[in-house]
Amino acid sequence: MFLKNIAKKIIILFCLILFPLSGYAQNLVIMTNEWTPYVSSKLKNYGFTAEIISQAFAVAGIKPVIEFAPWSRCEAGVKNGKIFAA
Repeated sequence: MFLKNIAKKIIILFCLILFPLSGYAQNLVIMTNEWTPYVSSKLKNYGFTAEIISQAFAVAGIKPVIEFAPWSRCEAGVKNGKIFAA
């Protein structure tokens, strides 16, 4: 039940963020670090969190490109505008 509530909130959040972005680039880079069991490069579809995010982006017609890196690189990428989110 707890994970379903989190998933619903993530989907709502991304839909709110993505609605204004639908006119922008068709591919957006999202960078993350390993956080098993939520997100991992070793899991199918990178884990259920990445799958939820991918589906939320798909609703807006945007394909996310998920990359894995240490958190410091994720943070730097968002700050300098090279990636959309971390």
